[in-house]
Amino acid sequence: MPSSAIQFLTRTGQMSSDIRQEFILLSDVLGVSTLVDTINNAKPPTATEATVLGPFFTEDASHIPNGDTIASEGKGDYMFVEGRVLDTRGNPIAGAIIDTWETDHNGLYDTQLQMWHVQYTGRDKPDCRGRLTSAADGSYSFRAVAPGFEKLTTALYFEGDPYLTSDAVFGVRTSLITKPEIVTDEAKTLARGFANAKPHAYLNKDFVLATPEEGAEARKTVSKPVQ
Repeated sequence: MPSSAIQFLTRTGQMSSDIRQEFILLSDVLGVSTLVDTINNAKPPTATEATVLGPFFTEDASHIPNGDTIASEGKGDYMFVEGRVLDTRGNPIAGAIIDTWETDHNGLYDTQLQMWHVQYTGRDKPDCRGRLTSAADGSYSFRAVAPGFEKLTTALYFEGDPYLTSDAVFGVRTSLITKPEIVTDEAKTLARGFANAKPHAYLNKDFVLATPEEGAEARKTVSKPVQ
Protein backbone atom coordinates (compact mmCIF):
# COMPACT_ATOMS: atom_id res chain seq x y z
CA MET A 1 0.00 0.00 0.00
CA PRO A 2 2.74 2.57 0.84
CA SER A 3 4.43 1.79 -2.48
CA SER A 4 1.15 2.34 -4.38
CA ALA A 5 0.63 5.67 -2.64
CA ILE A 6 4.14 6.84 -3.50
CA GLN A 7 3.66 5.79 -7.12
CA PHE A 8 0.39 7.72 -7.24
CA LEU A 9 2.05 10.88 -5.88
CA THR A 10 4.99 10.42 -8.25
CA ARG A 11 2.67 10.17 -11.28
CA THR A 12 0.82 13.26 -10.06
CA GLY A 13 4.07 15.20 -9.99
CA GLN A 14 5.10 13.92 -13.41
CA MET A 15 1.85 15.22 -14.93
CA SER A 16 2.42 18.72 -13.53
CA SER A 17 3.93 21.56 -15.56
CA ASP A 18 4.34 25.33 -15.43
CA ILE A 19 0.67 25.78 -16.41
CA ARG A 20 -0.81 22.53 -15.08
CA GLN A 21 -0.63 22.00 -11.32
CA GLU A 22 -1.91 18.49 -10.56
CA PHE A 23 -0.98 18.59 -6.86
CA ILE A 24 -3.24 21.62 -6.41
CA LEU A 25 -6.04 19.77 -8.18
CA LEU A 26 -5.47 16.72 -5.96
CA SER A 27 -5.70 18.94 -2.88
CA ASP A 28 -8.88 20.49 -4.30
CA VAL A 29 -10.76 17.25 -4.98
CA LEU A 30 -9.89 15.90 -1.53
CA GLY A 31 -11.42 19.01 0.03
CA VAL A 32 -8.12 20.02 1.67
CA SER A 33 -7.88 23.30 -0.25
CA THR A 34 -11.39 24.38 0.78
CA LEU A 35 -10.75 23.50 4.44
CA VAL A 36 -7.48 25.49 4.52
CA ASP A 37 -9.09 28.39 2.64
CA THR A 38 -12.08 28.51 5.02
CA ILE A 39 -9.75 28.75 8.02
CA ASN A 40 -7.03 31.03 6.61
CA ASN A 41 -9.09 33.34 4.37
CA ALA A 42 -12.22 33.97 6.39
CA LYS A 43 -13.87 37.33 5.65
CA PRO A 44 -16.27 39.48 7.68
CA PRO A 45 -19.97 39.11 6.76
CA THR A 46 -20.01 42.37 4.78
CA ALA A 47 -17.06 41.39 2.55
CA THR A 48 -17.19 39.24 -0.59
CA GLU A 49 -16.77 35.59 0.31
CA ALA A 50 -13.52 33.89 -0.77
CA THR A 51 -13.16 30.50 -2.44
CA VAL A 52 -10.32 28.28 -3.66
CA LEU A 53 -7.83 29.45 -6.27
CA GLY A 54 -7.98 26.20 -8.22
CA PRO A 55 -5.32 24.73 -10.53
CA PHE A 56 -5.97 26.85 -13.63
CA PHE A 57 -4.56 30.24 -12.59
CA THR A 58 -1.53 31.40 -14.58
CA GLU A 59 0.77 34.40 -14.21
CA ASP A 60 0.80 35.35 -17.89
CA ALA A 61 -2.60 37.04 -18.29
CA SER A 62 -2.50 40.13 -20.48
CA HIS A 63 -3.18 43.58 -19.03
CA ILE A 64 -6.31 45.05 -20.61
CA PRO A 65 -8.10 48.39 -20.27
CA ASN A 66 -11.54 48.52 -18.67
CA GLY A 67 -14.24 47.52 -21.12
CA ASP A 68 -11.91 45.39 -23.28
CA THR A 69 -12.27 41.66 -23.90
CA ILE A 70 -10.47 38.79 -22.16
CA ALA A 71 -11.54 36.21 -24.78
CA SER A 72 -10.80 35.95 -28.47
CA GLU A 73 -13.69 35.80 -30.91
CA GLY A 74 -15.48 32.46 -31.25
CA LYS A 75 -14.90 31.17 -27.71
CA GLY A 76 -18.58 31.33 -26.69
CA ASP A 77 -21.64 33.53 -26.27
CA TYR A 78 -20.99 37.16 -25.42
CA MET A 79 -21.12 38.28 -21.78
CA PHE A 80 -20.42 41.73 -20.34
CA VAL A 81 -19.35 41.94 -16.70
CA GLU A 82 -19.05 45.08 -14.63
CA GLY A 83 -19.21 46.21 -11.04
CA ARG A 84 -17.21 48.00 -8.38
CA VAL A 85 -14.53 47.15 -5.82
CA LEU A 86 -15.48 48.52 -2.39
CA ASP A 87 -14.37 48.43 1.23
CA THR A 88 -16.69 47.08 3.92
CA ARG A 89 -18.10 50.59 4.48
CA GLY A 90 -19.08 51.01 0.84
CA ASN A 91 -16.20 53.27 -0.16
CA PRO A 92 -14.67 52.70 -3.64
CA ILE A 93 -11.18 51.21 -3.91
CA ALA A 94 -9.16 52.63 -6.80
CA GLY A 95 -6.28 50.72 -8.37
CA ALA A 96 -7.38 47.24 -7.31
CA ILE A 97 -5.92 44.58 -9.62
CA ILE A 98 -8.59 42.22 -10.93
CA ASP A 99 -7.20 38.96 -12.29
CA THR A 100 -9.95 37.04 -14.07
CA TRP A 101 -10.08 33.77 -16.01
CA GLU A 102 -12.81 31.53 -17.37
CA THR A 103 -13.49 28.51 -19.57
CA ASP A 104 -14.58 28.66 -23.19
CA HIS A 105 -17.91 27.32 -24.47
CA ASN A 106 -16.49 23.78 -24.39
CA GLY A 107 -15.86 24.10 -20.65
CA LEU A 108 -12.10 24.12 -21.13
CA TYR A 109 -9.48 26.54 -19.81
CA ASP A 110 -6.80 27.62 -22.25
CA THR A 111 -4.21 25.56 -20.32
CA GLN A 112 -6.22 22.40 -21.06
CA LEU A 113 -6.05 22.86 -24.82
CA GLN A 114 -2.71 21.07 -24.97
CA MET A 115 -4.44 17.98 -23.59
CA TRP A 116 -7.81 18.29 -25.33
CA HIS A 117 -7.49 19.32 -28.97
CA VAL A 118 -11.12 20.35 -29.27
CA GLN A 119 -11.47 22.85 -32.12
CA TYR A 120 -8.23 24.67 -31.22
CA THR A 121 -4.64 23.79 -32.09
CA GLY A 122 -3.20 24.42 -28.63
CA ARG A 123 -2.16 27.24 -26.30
CA ASP A 124 0.29 29.71 -27.81
CA LYS A 125 -0.83 32.64 -25.65
CA PRO A 126 -3.23 33.29 -22.75
CA ASP A 127 -6.92 33.39 -23.70
CA CYS A 128 -10.17 33.75 -21.74
CA ARG A 129 -8.15 35.48 -19.02
CA GLY A 130 -7.05 39.04 -18.32
CA ARG A 131 -5.77 41.51 -15.75
CA LEU A 132 -7.33 44.95 -15.26
CA THR A 133 -7.40 47.74 -12.68
CA SER A 134 -10.35 49.40 -10.97
CA ALA A 135 -10.96 53.06 -11.80
CA ALA A 136 -11.01 56.00 -9.38
CA ASP A 137 -14.63 55.26 -8.46
CA GLY A 138 -13.83 51.57 -7.88
CA SER A 139 -15.54 50.52 -11.11
CA TYR A 140 -14.33 47.80 -13.42
CA SER A 141 -15.72 46.25 -16.51
CA PHE A 142 -15.26 43.05 -17.98
CA ARG A 143 -9.60 38.78 -8.46
CA ALA A 144 -9.01 42.02 -6.63
CA VAL A 145 -6.04 43.37 -4.60
CA ALA A 146 -5.29 46.89 -3.38
CA PRO A 147 -2.90 48.41 -0.78
CA GLY A 148 -4.40 48.30 2.71
CA PHE A 149 -6.84 45.51 1.93
CA GLU A 150 -6.65 41.75 2.06
CA LYS A 151 -6.16 39.71 -1.09
CA LEU A 152 -9.38 38.13 -2.30
CA THR A 153 -9.48 34.94 -4.33
CA THR A 154 -13.04 34.20 -5.35
CA ALA A 155 -15.21 32.88 -8.17
CA LEU A 156 -18.69 33.43 -9.54
CA TYR A 157 -21.17 30.67 -10.30
CA PHE A 158 -24.28 30.84 -12.48
CA GLU A 159 -27.75 30.13 -11.13
CA GLY A 160 -29.22 27.01 -12.69
CA ASP A 161 -25.87 25.33 -13.38
CA PRO A 162 -26.44 21.57 -12.88
CA TYR A 163 -23.03 21.21 -11.21
CA LEU A 164 -23.58 23.69 -8.37
CA THR A 165 -24.22 20.91 -5.86
CA SER A 166 -21.53 18.55 -7.15
CA ASP A 167 -18.48 20.82 -7.48
CA ALA A 168 -15.44 18.51 -7.36
CA VAL A 169 -13.34 21.02 -5.39
CA PHE A 170 -16.09 22.17 -2.98
CA GLY A 171 -15.66 25.77 -4.11
CA VAL A 172 -19.30 26.86 -4.54
CA ARG A 173 -20.60 29.40 -2.01
CA THR A 174 -24.26 30.45 -1.94
CA SER A 175 -23.28 34.13 -1.83
CA LEU A 176 -21.26 33.71 -5.05
CA ILE A 177 -24.12 32.33 -7.15
CA THR A 178 -25.19 34.96 -9.69
CA LYS A 179 -27.90 35.35 -12.32
CA PRO A 180 -26.79 37.11 -15.53
CA GLU A 181 -29.32 39.17 -17.46
CA ILE A 182 -29.85 38.50 -21.17
CA VAL A 183 -29.58 41.76 -23.14
CA THR A 184 -31.37 41.63 -26.50
CA ASP A 185 -30.56 45.22 -27.52
CA GLU A 186 -28.03 44.58 -30.29
CA ALA A 187 -26.99 48.24 -30.38
CA LYS A 188 -25.85 47.87 -26.75
CA THR A 189 -23.91 44.76 -27.73
CA LEU A 190 -21.93 46.76 -30.27
CA ALA A 191 -21.54 49.71 -27.88
CA ARG A 192 -19.89 47.39 -25.38
CA GLY A 193 -17.27 46.44 -27.93
CA PHE A 194 -18.41 43.02 -29.13
CA ALA A 195 -17.74 42.23 -32.78
CA ASN A 196 -21.20 41.02 -33.81
CA ALA A 197 -24.66 42.48 -33.22
CA LYS A 198 -26.40 39.73 -31.24
CA PRO A 199 -27.81 39.24 -27.71
CA HIS A 200 -25.34 38.90 -24.86
CA ALA A 201 -25.33 38.02 -21.18
CA TYR A 202 -24.77 40.88 -18.72
CA LEU A 203 -23.44 40.49 -15.19
CA ASN A 204 -23.08 43.28 -12.63
CA LYS A 205 -21.14 42.27 -9.50
CA ASP A 206 -19.54 44.37 -6.76
CA PHE A 207 -16.58 42.94 -4.82
CA VAL A 208 -16.17 44.02 -1.19
CA LEU A 209 -12.67 43.80 0.33
CA ALA A 210 -11.83 43.46 4.00
CA THR A 211 -9.00 45.24 5.79
CA PRO A 212 -6.32 43.07 7.46
CA GLU A 213 -7.88 43.90 10.83
CA GLU A 214 -11.35 42.85 9.70
CA GLY A 215 -9.96 39.65 8.18
CA ALA A 216 -8.06 38.76 11.35
CA GLU A 217 -11.22 39.20 13.42
CA ALA A 218 -13.17 36.96 11.03
CA ARG A 219 -10.51 34.24 11.25
CA LYS A 220 -10.66 34.32 15.04
CA THR A 221 -14.36 33.53 14.76
CA VAL A 222 -13.96 30.51 12.46
CA SER A 223 -11.00 29.14 14.45
CA LYS A 224 -12.88 29.02 17.77
CA PRO A 225 -13.34 25.46 19.08
CA VAL A 226 -16.81 24.00 18.60
CA GLN A 227 -18.52 23.68 21.96
